[in-house]
Amino acid sequence: VFSNIRKCNFANTAKYCRFNINRELLDTTINTSFSETNPVMFEQGKKMFFCSDRTDDTTSRDLNIYISKLNHGQWEKPEKFVHSTTNDEIPLFVNNAADEFYLSIKDKKNKWDLYVSHKVDSEWDVPKKLKGKINSNYNDKGIAISNDLSTMLIASDRKGGFGGYDIYMLKLQKNGTWGKPINLESINTKNDEIYP
Repeated sequence: VFSNIRKCNFANTAKYCRFNINRELLDTTINTSFSETNPVMFEQGKKMFFCSDRTDDTTSRDLNIYISKLNHGQWEKPEKFVHSTTNDEIPLFVNNAADEFYLSIKDKKNKWDLYVSHKVDSEWDVPKKLKGKINSNYNDKGIAISNDLSTMLIASDRKGGFGGYDIYMLKLQKNGTWGKPINLESINTKNDEIYP
């Protein structure tokens, strides 16, 4: 009930806000009869990761990551991310320098974990599972990092949360590791808060 009241209050306030937004449905170069979700723009909006369950000759209907480039105002034919796996994958975040790409990959036990791929000599390297206290024995699916690189937000359904997925905050420590995940109690509900 409280969640619905908050949504109504937000809608009531938002109707007075004027946003200058130009919505445009991307053509069939990007959109297909399958699902295309989780677009992540980078390099000043000239490149985009997204995931899709489209099929090709080599995969089943898993969620795979694709990349497309904007060329003279048109998106080029997407290519499958060079390190796509046979498991479901979701693109989440690219840092401002466009040299770190964060993603979530489902393992063979149907559990999501957070990974990072670094750009080395203009090529993305094999994604590596994030170390430390970031991943848990539960599902870890969303991530965002502050511009000053001092704060990380993750979404997880780990034990001790308020509902399904909750948002947790981690602070970068002096030794370069991420601190203990702290549940952001003021924004988490009994429902899912997934993508910070």
